[in-house]
Amino acid sequence: MTTTVRLLYPVTINGHEITELTMRRPRVKDSLIHEKQFPDKKSGTLESDMAMFVRLCGVAPGDLDGLDMADVAQLQRAFGGFFSSTDDLSEEPV
Repeated sequence: MTTTVRLLYPVTINGHEITELTMRRPRVKDSLIHEKQFPDKKSGTLESDMAMFVRLCGVAPGDLDGLDMADVAQLQRAFGGFFSSTDDLSEEPV
C-alpha cells in the first residue's frame, strides 16, 4: 500500500520536474535499518525523517534535499498516517 504526496513546490530530480512523491508503507526491515543508521539519534529529527522518506519513496540519498519545508511537513503527515487506526489513506493524496 502507498500514499501519494502532491508537492506544493515541485523539485527537479535527475533533470525531471517532480510534482508528487509516492511513499510506501514502512516495514520492520525499514525500521531496523533506520535504527542501525541512527543509533544515537532520536527518531523524528529532520535528518532521521529524511533518511526514512528516501527509503520509502524509492529515491536516491540527496534527491529530497531541495524539498520545501512545507512539502517535508506533508511527507511527515503521510508517514504518520501509516500508523493511524484507519487504513483509508492507502491511495488518497495528501
